[in-house]
Amino acid sequence: MVPSDHQHRKDQTMSMSLSGNFNVRFHANVWEWRALCSLMHSAGHDVPDAWLYNEYQGLSSDELCQSLADKISAYVDRQPGEENFVLSHEQFKLDANHLFAPCKEMEHIAYSVHRSEVFRFIAFLRCCRGFVIG
Repeated sequence: MVPSDHQHRKDQTMSMSLSGNFNVRFHANVWEWRALCSLMHSAGHDVPDAWLYNEYQGLSSDELCQSLADKISAYVDRQPGEENFVLSHEQFKLDANHLFAPCKEMEHIAYSVHRSEVFRFIAFLRCCRGFVIG
């Protein structure tokens, strides 16, 4: 099976890999992952800084995953016309070396996640029963 353009592109970029129980996995490129973290924050989830890196952090139970999925679903439902969720300039987190310093011109291009990827992440949360990022 030939991968789609989108999947092929994702496989060739830096990515964040989430491993859930029962061999359930979720992959997002680092730009999509940052936008997903921004979306989780906007949905009311306290996103730890460690989630921005591959530091083997995550959620430890099915209850926590279901709660996060519910928050994201409710937030997305309140944005019916939104196809891409963009990392806002104000929510941008910088590391000590300013490696992720925001660039106004690239903000909408580099740090966004499509609605279909958000739904894929919600589906992952619904069945993973806990995950680690790494």
